Amino acid sequence: MEISSLYGELVVDAGTQVKFTVTPDDVSSGQPRLSRDCPGNHGLCRVMKSAIPKIDFNDIRMHLSRTYVRMPAAMAGEKFGAKVPPAEAGHFVWLRFSNAPSLREQVYSMDTHQKFEPGEYLLSIPRPAPKRHMSKENRAKIARSMRGTRQRSLNGVRKWGVNR
Repeated sequence: MEISSLYGELVVDAGTQVKFTVTPDDVSSGQPRLSRDCPGNHGLCRVMKSAIPKIDFNDIRMHLSRTYVRMPAAMAGEKFGAKVPPAEAGHFVWLRFSNAPSLREQVYSMDTHQKFEPGEYLLSIPRPAPKRHMSKENRAKIARSMRGTRQRSLNGVRKWGVNR
């Protein structure tokens, strides 16, 4: 699990998918370029109220490829299958979802001052981040292949032209 934060609070990946519907009323009240006032945000907030009664529009951030929902850590683990560290039990966390391509297109069209189409959309489980650390064997292979390539011949080079 990669540890990251949003507004100083822990971000955890969701373990379940969420389907929600955007109505024409949501579209008429939406504002472009504001993640809090996106029509998708309004539709998702309506669905999340069944799981989290006190949620409002400020607890949801809908971006182009990801959506974040702020909720108590215990609820994120129980209802959405998130892996929350035990140290965060009494705190709030941001639950991260991945936007489906159809939702991405609508968020983009809304941000370019076009119309967000009403319909049914899906928030899916984000893919795990790729490992960024290299194994010892691969580091050794690269070191062996680089041997001899860094040595430069300094014959015939003026002394003020050499990097020292």
